[in-house]
Amino acid sequence: MKKFTIFTIIFSAIVIITVGELVVNDYLGRREAETQEADSKTQTAESEAETQEAETQEAETQEADSKTQTAENTEDVAADASSDTYLSGLDYASYGFTDYELREKTFPTSVFYLLEFDDDSVIPYYYELFEGETYVGGLYEIVCSDPTEAFTVYTDLKQSGIDQEGSGTLNEVNNYGDASFYFNDNVKTTSIFLVVLKENRVYAFTYVHSYHDYFKYLFQTF
Repeated sequence: MKKFTIFTIIFSAIVIITVGELVVNDYLGRREAETQEADSKTQTAESEAETQEAETQEAETQEADSKTQTAENTEDVAADASSDTYLSGLDYASYGFTDYELREKTFPTSVFYLLEFDDDSVIPYYYELFEGETYVGGLYEIVCSDPTEAFTVYTDLKQSGIDQEGSGTLNEVNNYGDASFYFNDNVKTTSIFLVVLKENRVYAFTYVHSYHDYFKYLFQTF
């Protein structure tokens, strides 16, 4: 009887120890799996964050390169145009202005203070021509990057003139340059308004009618 009791106690102890080991091993296994899963999620999150950061840096680099290229293009146009524009280099005495002075002024908000165009990348110039102390007229020169852009500016000005029904009428004659039109102002009837497209530039002239013959010689250079 005592041997049976001792055997039972030993057997029970072995069972308890075995079950305890199984429980502990199961717990430790689940903990290890959870730790590995957590590590995997952390690595994935870190990888995604690094990828996003790399993409952001790449996008910022591309944007910076684009801005740099745009600035370089603008500088190239400005260098090509320089301060010696076509109009500033003309000898106006050869057209009949014996005592002329060409004064460079700030470009107005619109051509003739009336016709508008939508292009901030062009380089505009504006001059006032004097014969002695007498004001003759205003001369505009809009330098574009290429003929296509110049044509767009010319078209914008023409459409703006067409839209000015209450202020005047537009007459496209194409007598000068690649294309040209007159704008007949309803109020300033003694002045002439002419816009000329030539290659990568758009020119505009406003002057009193008495000087028209002088300017016709100038326009023939286009």
